[in-house]
Amino acid sequence: GATAVNNTAQHAICQAVAAMLASLPMVGSGDVRVQRRRPMPQAVVAQVFVFYDESTPTLKTSDSIVWKTRVRIEHVARDVAGTPADAAADAMLQESYARILADRKLGGLATDVEPVGIAVTGDEADTALCAGQLLVDITHRCARASIA
Repeated sequence: GATAVNNTAQHAICQAVAAMLASLPMVGSGDVRVQRRRPMPQAVVAQVFVFYDESTPTLKTSDSIVWKTRVRIEHVARDVAGTPADAAADAMLQESYARILADRKLGGLATDVEPVGIAVTGDEADTALCAGQLLVDITHRCARASIA
C-alpha cells in the first residue's frame, strides 16, 4: 500500500480510525499501528494495522475536492489456549466494523464511511495466525489547493 504523508487529511483519517480501534478487547496492549507492519513477537496474541491504500477525487468544485479514501484495516491474531486465531481475528473484525459504522463521520473528519470488502487469510507456520481485513471507503473534503 501507499504511505500517507503525515500532514495529509488521509493520514489524519488513518490516525482517527486507529484511535477508534485502540481499545479493542482482543488488543490488550492497545497495539494498533498505522502504516507499520512488523513481525508479531511470540508474546503478542493480536495486533491491528491501519493502512492507507489510495484516494480518488470524486467531486471537484472551485474551492474544494471531495475524496474517497480507501483504508484497509488488518486484524492479526494468533492461536492461544481456548481461542483459535480465526475466531479471534473474526471477533476483532466484527468489533472494528461496528465501531467504525457507529461513527461514520469519524469525529468530523469525514462525511461518510462505506464498507467495501472483507477478506480472511490464514497461515499455519510455527503457530497459526489469521488475518481478517476490512476495507472501507471514507469520503472527506479538502480545500482545492491542499490535501491537508
